[in-house]
Amino acid sequence: MHQTILIVDDNKEFSILVEYAFQKQVEEKEYILLFAKNGLEALDMIEEHPEIHLVVTDVSMPEMDGLTMLERMNEHNPHIKSIVISGYSNMEYIRRAMNAGASDYLIKPVSLGDLEESIIKTMNKVDVVRDALRSRDRLMQLERDLVIAGEIQRAMLPQRYPAFPDRAEFDIAAALMPAREVGGDFYDFFMIEDNYLGFVIGDVTGKGIPAALLMALTRTLIRSYAMQGKPANETMSLVNNTLAIDNKLAMFATTFFGVMEVSSGIVEYCNAAHVPPVVLRANGTLEPCEGMGGMALGMLENMPYKVDKLQLHKGDSLVIFTDGITDASNAEREMFGMPRIIDTLQGQHIHNANTIMMNMLETVTKYAGNEEQTDDIAVQIIKYTKS
Repeated sequence: MHQTILIVDDNKEFSILVEYAFQKQVEEKEYILLFAKNGLEALDMIEEHPEIHLVVTDVSMPEMDGLTMLERMNEHNPHIKSIVISGYSNMEYIRRAMNAGASDYLIKPVSLGDLEESIIKTMNKVDVVRDALRSRDRLMQLERDLVIAGEIQRAMLPQRYPAFPDRAEFDIAAALMPAREVGGDFYDFFMIEDNYLGFVIGDVTGKGIPAALLMALTRTLIRSYAMQGKPANETMSLVNNTLAIDNKLAMFATTFFGVMEVSSGIVEYCNAAHVPPVVLRANGTLEPCEGMGGMALGMLENMPYKVDKLQLHKGDSLVIFTDGITDASNAEREMFGMPRIIDTLQGQHIHNANTIMMNMLETVTKYAGNEEQTDDIAVQIIKYTKS
């Protein structure tokens, strides 16, 4: 799919150079280049061409400067990414550009190589956000039919088992029990190249369509960034910053995201305020998965996230779940709690991933009895089977 870029500069020679530099991409219909001579003309073109993905603008121009143009553009088109090219290197201009949403700030003279690198990097961000927004939009269209929406939501999650029949190094199982037709809990797992397994489980605040939309967006962003090979903490940071922007509903997602090196069993993970998982060792001992990597995703921008590590050996299982299990209540309003999870996992080390998961769900369902399920439940088991 082609991407539309608007170049805003009163220097005709610069526009000619840009057109020459990206001649191949234009001929192959990868890029469509549009040109404006000043900020006012750029705003008119943005209104006429809603397909514009990126604006590359100079600062000093007649009639309207580039920074003022970006500030006005952001009022109505905050999704459009921007790159600023300027002869001003003082912090006031840079800060104003960043506040206006600029993805990059290049100081003149700018080489075409640096500009091309910045455009490619920014367009990659556009692709990630655009894919995520498409997932959200698809769910919004189904808002009037909750039953269908629930079926589609569950269809987004991996459901075929064995998930990776050609891989003997690990066994994986996961399940979702929403409290309503649609909910905010989610899980996902996917291969990153050939030697890394990415996996995630999350719990979005709230219920219903808003939670389902944020769930879809969060899952899509995590998968998109992780598939680019980014470390767990960097993936979480990028997702957090995207979710936190203009978060008027103040919704957030507790999330546990990990990447396992299949050849070694080493897991690097980041826990964003999620319920700590449990490691079920091959000898039956149980260990809490320590380490809190940062705040829940979407709460505040620019929050730090850190990576922790654990080692899985043959027969060890990583048991991940949402608080729908720990918070499940019986008729006496007593919560299931972490101690009962530990009791449930006693002796489960002899089973495969699916049996461990089904035994957990059966135990918590029996405990709750006829009490209404008030929170979504998600469980994911990863058992390392490589010698």
